[in-house]
Amino acid sequence: MTAVFKSSRRRSYFIGSIVIAGILICSVVLTRGRAMVSPENWGYYALLDNMNGITVIQIAEGVPKLLGRGFVQGTPWRVAGIQRARDTGNVYLVPYRIDSNLELGVRTFPGFKRTIWTQPIGMFWISPDENSIAYMDTTSVSNLWFQRKNGSTPVLIANDWVSDSETVWLSSDKLAYLNQNGRVIEVSVATKERKELPIWNYSIGAISPSGDTILLRPFATREPIPYSDSIYKYDVKSGRVTFLAKWTGRLVGSRFVWSQSGAGFFFQRPVVLTLLRLSEAKDLFFFDLNSGKDMRIRLGIPRFRLQGGFQISENEATELLSAMRTFPRDLEAVSQEPKNP
Repeated sequence: MTAVFKSSRRRSYFIGSIVIAGILICSVVLTRGRAMVSPENWGYYALLDNMNGITVIQIAEGVPKLLGRGFVQGTPWRVAGIQRARDTGNVYLVPYRIDSNLELGVRTFPGFKRTIWTQPIGMFWISPDENSIAYMDTTSVSNLWFQRKNGSTPVLIANDWVSDSETVWLSSDKLAYLNQNGRVIEVSVATKERKELPIWNYSIGAISPSGDTILLRPFATREPIPYSDSIYKYDVKSGRVTFLAKWTGRLVGSRFVWSQSGAGFFFQRPVVLTLLRLSEAKDLFFFDLNSGKDMRIRLGIPRFRLQGGFQISENEATELLSAMRTFPRDLEAVSQEPKNP
């Protein structure tokens, strides 16, 4: 009887230890990332999800807070892209109607006034000095075009661009894109001179606000999953590629959004490998370069797909949140304007 009692007590201790360990692990998981975002990354952010519009997030005291989202929910309007010129700070976006395939060209925000660029475009990239634009061809997805703000004729600068991949301006004259041979090509928009950058087996992500660092993601090793589990960075000046972070069994999407300080960035996990983490596809993550850790931001938005964005001021955040109420009505009005400025 005593032996049975001791055996039962040992089992109870063992089970109790497992329960306590489980509670501790859950506690660590639930609290992991709290206040891990350093002060350099605090502020307001406008993030684009082309299915749900623009999401406004604030990071204060190291903890993210969802302030508002929508813009296009419940309307036929969508946002194809949103860009901030790196040197001037001005914001541009491309709205379009899904029921009429109407694109309005690039427009300034706020005010949604048409700019000189009136080509029908989808993805686009504003040069740092705001005087040029690179954009995809909606009729031939491997074509990449360039146009100056003075109304010059659009110029085809690449016909081997990988559709839906990121393109970055290295300077106001040079941009880099991923070609269909898996190489990153630098091209001068003035001379069309091309050269291959020392970036092999990586797709390029966002360039830092300072213009000196590009985030990279290794090509997938297991098709058809087009994602990787790690992030690297490319130093524009030295041409060196260095390792940044890796998450075993957890994949990383292709879009990144930098903080203005360059001390961190947003990313997404659109596909995951384990059933327990499926909900991560609806959320965002912020990687803090100072701590070397990532923080999960629970959005819970179905079909969320991070497309781009940037850090904004408090006043710009207030304007965006206010504009969410009138955005579809404003777009209906500007869609009736003459196409030529």
